[in-house]
Amino acid sequence: MQEEMVYEWLNPVYLKPDVQEQIREKFEADSEIELQGFLKVCKFTILVIILVFATLTVFVTGRPQFGSMVMALRMSPKLLCIESC
Repeated sequence: MQEEMVYEWLNPVYLKPDVQEQIREKFEADSEIELQGFLKVCKFTILVIILVFATLTVFVTGRPQFGSMVMALRMSPKLLCIESC
């Protein structure tokens, strides 16, 4: 992923070194984090619209002892452009 894309998608607050350190410390202490507002509102909105209207196949993967991940595959040959924001 190109660095420019990171800046286009992520809330700039989460790119600050002091915030990243706080997140690291919280994760080390609790083994989980919640990043409210992590994505920019415009990009998040587009992502939600794509997921709502896409035909998805959802499945669980991963080793149970390390936690499972929910994965979704978009079952469509169409490519959607999300560069409009």
